Amino acid sequence: MALSGEILKSDASHQGPGHHSFVRTPAGDWLIVYHRWDQRSGTGPLKGERQVAIDRVRYGTDGSIAPIAMTDGDDAPMLPRIGRRRE
Repeated sequence: MALSGEILKSDASHQGPGHHSFVRTPAGDWLIVYHRWDQRSGTGPLKGERQVAIDRVRYGTDGSIAPIAMTDGDDAPMLPRIGRRRE
């Protein structure tokens, strides 16, 4: 499959994204982890602190990655909590 297009880009509320990684959950779902800024418009340098964000990765029927929507709050996926094991 040839590479084409953007899968994650700035939107009306967020600037960035940058430095992403893909993670597979224990349930087999794919997520993208990246950083962004909460800033509506403008060009760099961006002000404020970067935020780490996690969003779902979905695929088209042809196997390509569908465009990813940046989410906030309850709409963002949560990773399972992994606690320390007692011995």
